[in-house]
Amino acid sequence: MDHTFLRLAGAAVFKGVPRVDLRSAISQARILDYRDDEVIIARGDPGDRAFLIISGIVRVGTLGEDGKRVTIEILREQEVFGELGVIDRKPRVADVVAMGPTKVAAIPAPEFLALLSRSPIFAVNLLRLTTARLRRCYTLFEDASLMSLEHRFARQVLYVMRLGATGGQRVRIYSRLHQGELADLLGTTPRSIINILNKWRSNGLVEFDGRAAQLTILDLERFNALVGDETSRKCERPRQVAASRRRSPHRS
Repeated sequence: MDHTFLRLAGAAVFKGVPRVDLRSAISQARILDYRDDEVIIARGDPGDRAFLIISGIVRVGTLGEDGKRVTIEILREQEVFGELGVIDRKPRVADVVAMGPTKVAAIPAPEFLALLSRSPIFAVNLLRLTTARLRRCYTLFEDASLMSLEHRFARQVLYVMRLGATGGQRVRIYSRLHQGELADLLGTTPRSIINILNKWRSNGLVEFDGRAAQLTILDLERFNALVGDETSRKCERPRQVAASRRRSPHRS
């Protein structure tokens, strides 16, 4: 448990939390292993535990009324999930599924809430985490309204890079990126993703191994510029609207 404790204690959400407080919570955790595509949390489950990823990656999402899967977030090692259900004591609103072999620590709700009560540092860390995720959800909503699918896809690729990548200008992303999973992240179809990937390949931007689900960015600077150009245009639109409003005379 000492090795596991050190792995968990290194999580950003536990940064600065006194070890004595942290140990009392983690000592009650159960270590669970999941296979690829195995459900860790199902929508509607009780919020009786919070989870922290020891190794592996998980996908957070849900099924729409039409049966289409929508991916909300992808989380990696040392990230926490399931905390909202513990805090508000309501059923889960999303599914969490392992993407490959995954090991997690399941912290019972009473121990998690007790740590939240006695450690202001932990409370602030958790609040910052929640705020960051809310900001990301807002950004995704804004992008869906103002940005093209190609540029939303590019932004998601750069976001997924944080899960693990190697290289400088030529970057190989570690995570498996199946077309269906990428489509779920963007609320579109695999065919649309394939069309964009083919365009990027023909422009020398990426290589994609469909069988291994492996994506390599061939020129990171050009790829970043692809996202930056659209982001700049997106930011100009509200300013232009605001300027036109200021120029419009008030009419009673």
